[in-house]
Amino acid sequence: MSKILVRGISSSSLAAEAPALASKASGSAGGQSLASMLGFGSTRIDTPLSEPLPWVPSPLRGTAPKAPPKLETGHLASGMPAIAVDTPSPVSTVAIAFEAGSSSETEHTRGASKVLAAMAFKATTNRTTFRLTRELEKIGATPASVSSRDHLTLGITALKMHAPEAFEMLLDSALNAKLSYHEFAEAVNLVQQQLRESARQPSSLIMDALHRAAYEGPLGLPMQLDPADLAHLDFGALREYYANVVKASRTVMASAGVGMQDMNKLANPLLPPSASAALVPSSTAGNTYVGGSLNVIAPSPLTHVAVAVEAKGGLSDPKAEAAAAVVRMLLDASRAVLPRTHRESDIFVSASAFSQMYSKTGLVGISAASTPGQSAQLVDAVMQRVEAVAKGVPEAQLKQAKQMAISSYKEGLASSAGMVGTMAPHLLLTGRFEPSDFAAKVDALSPSDVSSFIADGLKRTPSVVSYGSMASAPRLGGVVSKRLA
Repeated sequence: MSKILVRGISSSSLAAEAPALASKASGSAGGQSLASMLGFGSTRIDTPLSEPLPWVPSPLRGTAPKAPPKLETGHLASGMPAIAVDTPSPVSTVAIAFEAGSSSETEHTRGASKVLAAMAFKATTNRTTFRLTRELEKIGATPASVSSRDHLTLGITALKMHAPEAFEMLLDSALNAKLSYHEFAEAVNLVQQQLRESARQPSSLIMDALHRAAYEGPLGLPMQLDPADLAHLDFGALREYYANVVKASRTVMASAGVGMQDMNKLANPLLPPSASAALVPSSTAGNTYVGGSLNVIAPSPLTHVAVAVEAKGGLSDPKAEAAAAVVRMLLDASRAVLPRTHRESDIFVSASAFSQMYSKTGLVGISAASTPGQSAQLVDAVMQRVEAVAKGVPEAQLKQAKQMAISSYKEGLASSAGMVGTMAPHLLLTGRFEPSDFAAKVDALSPSDVSSFIADGLKRTPSVVSYGSMASAPRLGGVVSKRLA
């Protein structure tokens, strides 16, 4: 065989080596020889397709773990809070989350978190952008960065065998960003393009307007910016913003596929030593829910209406988190398995429920669209959907909603990236993460718990937003006040 590899494959070499190779394959099913497989003699294979070929080695079979993966929390050497779970998957995800986002920005740093997300995994003080890109490609890693209202997360997904490289590149990118001006300019242009594309999607504009109507404080600041506003973002202000958020007390690290012990071994040598720092309260703690209505006039073939109530307590209250998840399933018009008490298909062109949870508060509600001529009926139909849950939920309907809420939660934790994307912000905003608590709280909800959750939210003034043509739309404040009187 070595001669074949040296000389290359040719008809003469194959003919010379075929007898020797055929003897090695003797005893195979049906007298099949390697010579016949290479084209000499009969090419018929008598082994059925349902059985393995005798001369092909079988791959090693995996075994299920004897115990479920253990979720661990702790602190790294720098005082940075950390959370880890060693899953049996061959793929691991490591991430670092900062308490950043639009809620931590000022007038001078508006849009900085989006620009930082666009500049993720660029040049550092130790690596050029070219080198970092090549090293990520070499191990087949997938980098990702996400900027939201209350956190900025950077992560890398790769095979477990490349966890050391993933940790090194992640921490280098997150904590040692060079922030070159030319990459800053490129990132601003990229974010401006993303904002223009997002402005064509009514859903993002409605959600942004809903937060502005619902909150006084950081969460009420706009996340959907005018692209022209980013032109005023100063490079020096961005560097100052970055230095402010990259602190151990405002940062957490998470991993799925790498346990806490291994995380300490891999991450501690890469972190600067410092005194232990307790996780400070989230910057969104000063928010005040006020509720109200807001009309957004825009050219659109449809009129959109969104109604939301406050999920008081937010992620810090496990019962509120569970109730918001169940209410979302009850309001979701796309879930055909849930029985309805009245027909709405003749009014709703589209409808979907949503839930936005933060440290101490949150929003849960429904957004629907209809033709401009049915604006008044659309507002009534959306309010009726919310009021129906407040008046009472049948036991069978609640059971289905609970099952779907738990299934949706488990689906988000099914992959290593999804698990880290849930664990890191939760630990950052609340200081803890207990997934078993969620299922237990959902199962413990009664019909009265769900109804009172919505009823209390309606008493605190719901948040209502309309978007599109307002020619025939009623005054939202008057309609809501009349229905809740």
